[in-house]
This record gives sequence, C-alpha cells and structure tokens, in this order.
Amino acid sequence: MLTIAIPVEQGHLNAHYGHSKSFEIVQVDPEARKIVSRQTVAAQKHEQCAALAIWLKGYQVQCVLCGGLGQGAKSSLQQQGIEVISGAPSLEISQLLESYLSGTLIAGNGLCDHDHGPHQHDHGQCGQKAEPRSLVKEA
Repeated sequence: MLTIAIPVEQGHLNAHYGHSKSFEIVQVDPEARKIVSRQTVAAQKHEQCAALAIWLKGYQVQCVLCGGLGQGAKSSLQQQGIEVISGAPSLEISQLLESYLSGTLIAGNGLCDHDHGPHQHDHGQCGQKAEPRSLVKEA
C-alpha cells in the first residue's frame, strides 16, 4: 500500500503546496494501480515547512504529489522520508490520480525559487526548469 498526499484547492491540485488549506490523503495499491481509500483533511496551520511535513507523516504519507513548492518544503518532506513528486498540473483530483496510476502524468521539477509574498498566483512557470518526467516508476 502507498499513501499519497495531494494539496487541494476547490477539487483540484493546489498549485502551491505550502498554501494549501486541505490535503487529499489517498491510499493506493501500486501493483494493481487502484485507489483503495481517499479522504480530504484540513491542513494543520504551520509557520515552518517542517511542521507540515511532520503533520503529513502522522498520516503515514509516503509520497506528496504537488505542483510548486520551495526547496525548504521539499527538504522537510524528504527528511521525514516522504518522496516528493512536484510540477504536476492543477487537474481535478480524480483526473490527477487516474493519470498518475496509469503512468501518463507528466511534470517538471516544480521547485519555486522566488518570493511569493501575500498574493495569489498560478505556478505555471515554476515547473519549467527541468525536462518533464513521467511520475509513475516502472516496476
């Protein structure tokens, strides 16, 4: 079983991991490529990247599938043993999971290295620093 966390905004992948107010926690059977369970949970309020990573680890999350995130957030997740797959498009969560499980989801690196300040914006440019890659690893 694999537990994946996806930052959610209005039923779609939230373009910025750290600004998400809720996460979809999904258990999948990677061999059968099927969803076993899904739940949406309100994100813990956090001041630092590490707090959110520790909170996700409490849900036994092994992988975060996200759009953009900063290096600090990525490092915090990795320190908790959580794999980070970033640069995914802001698809509806069911579409995103279907693409992920079928091996057709493509994304860049999704690392953000610029100041976001207190504003809303699309992270379409953040994932364009690396060549796109398939998000499903071949067995």
